Amino acid sequence: MIVSKPKLNALFAIGLFVLISFSLGFINLNIIIQGGARWYNFLIVFTILPLALIILIRQLAGYKIITIDKDTIKVAHPFLLKGFGFKAKEITGWEETVIKTKNGFFRELSIHTETNNLLKLTLQENSNYEKVKDFLQKNAAMKKMK
Repeated sequence: MIVSKPKLNALFAIGLFVLISFSLGFINLNIIIQGGARWYNFLIVFTILPLALIILIRQLAGYKIITIDKDTIKVAHPFLLKGFGFKAKEITGWEETVIKTKNGFFRELSIHTETNNLLKLTLQENSNYEKVKDFLQKNAAMKKMK
């Protein structure tokens, strides 16, 4: 059984950014409420707080746990309280995109299914990326897109 979830260091980095952004935003909101505000306090509140909220919602909505057992792939979105599953033979195509960057390579797996679901995993953000890729090469090798 293969379980792939977001890596802890990626979640920590984004969580730390959101925490600092909310702290900075609420400190400046408190300054505005107390009446000693300058123009930059308003700028910080009206840019940083919405940005932090959008990033937080996007991260919670995008958090997914992928479980592969024999020939069944299950995708769970715990914060949205939903998920879906499909068999390996329902995969209509998959591809790995590799982009060379300054610090190495960015790798992303895209899996397309018959029910028009699109599942994306990246090497930098998901655990067990190589095992998922090996599973696809073993069970859906003929459906690899070029």
